[in-house]
Amino acid sequence: MIETYLLEYLVAFKKYETLSAAAEHVHIAQPALSRSMKKLENTLGVSLFDRSRNKIQLNENGEFAVKYAERILALLQEMSTATAAYSHSRLLLHAGTCADGPFYYLKKQFEEHGNGIQLTHEIQSEDALIRGLMDGVYRMIFLTHPFSSKDYVCEEFCSERLFFYMPKTHPLLQPEGMFLSDLDGESFLLDANIGHWTDLLKKSMPNSRFFRQQSFDALGDVMQTSFLPAFATSITKDLKVPDPSRVFVPVLDEDAAVTYYCICTAETRKLLSHFFRFFPDQNTKLFSNSKGL
Repeated sequence: MIETYLLEYLVAFKKYETLSAAAEHVHIAQPALSRSMKKLENTLGVSLFDRSRNKIQLNENGEFAVKYAERILALLQEMSTATAAYSHSRLLLHAGTCADGPFYYLKKQFEEHGNGIQLTHEIQSEDALIRGLMDGVYRMIFLTHPFSSKDYVCEEFCSERLFFYMPKTHPLLQPEGMFLSDLDGESFLLDANIGHWTDLLKKSMPNSRFFRQQSFDALGDVMQTSFLPAFATSITKDLKVPDPSRVFVPVLDEDAAVTYYCICTAETRKLLSHFFRFFPDQNTKLFSNSKGL
C-alpha cells in the first residue's frame, strides 16, 4: 500500500525539480524527503530517479509514476470534496408543504431529536409539490391526502384544526366554537402564507376582508395593536406569545380539520429512521398520527 504523502512528495519534486525546493514546499527537511523517495521506490520495486554526486532527477519510470500520482491525488481530492458535499446534503432537508403547520410540527420534533439535520421549507400548490419531489427539489412533501406511487413512501403524519384567534371583547364571540360563516363579512388579520387554508376561507367567507401580513412575526406584531380577529391552528397556536386579550376558538366547519400525509423516498425514510423513533406512536406507523387538537 502506497502512503498518500509519498505521492505528494513525488509530485512536489516533479514541480520544483530539486530536493531542496520540494522539501521546502512540503515543509520537511531535505534528508527526510530523500528517504521518503527511496521508500517509494522500494514500495514500487523500481527506480524512479537518476542520481549523481550533485544531482537527482526523475528517470522514465519516475515521469510515468508522476502521472499516476497526480491522477490519484486529484481523485482523492475529488473524493474528499464530493463526500463532504454528500454528507452536507444529507444534513439538509428541504421540504415542500401545502401549509406551514406540518413543517412547524416537523421542526419541533427535529429540534429535540433531529441529529443535527437542518430543515428548510416552502409552501407550494399540490402540483408543484409533486413535481418538486419527483425532480429532487424536495426531500419530502406534505399533502392533505394520500399519494400512491411505487417510487415513494406515503404515511399519515399529523392532523391540524383551524382556530379563530379572537379578541375576548368581540361582540360575535362564542368561545365553545364557531363556523366560518358566523363571521363572514368581518375583517381579519391573516398570515400571507397559509397555503391550502386560503381556499377554504375564500369559499366560506366570500364577504370578509383579509389584511395579509408577509411573515408570521409581522402578523404577531400587528395583532398586539389591533382588535381584528385572526386565525391560528392547533399546531401554530403554540408558537404565538400568549395574549391575555385574545382567545382561541375552534372553527367548527368540517373542512377546518385536515390530516397531512408525508411523502418521501425510501432512502429519505431510512436516513431519518433514528429521528422517527421518537414520534409518539412508535409501535404502529413510522410517521405517527399525532392529533394535537
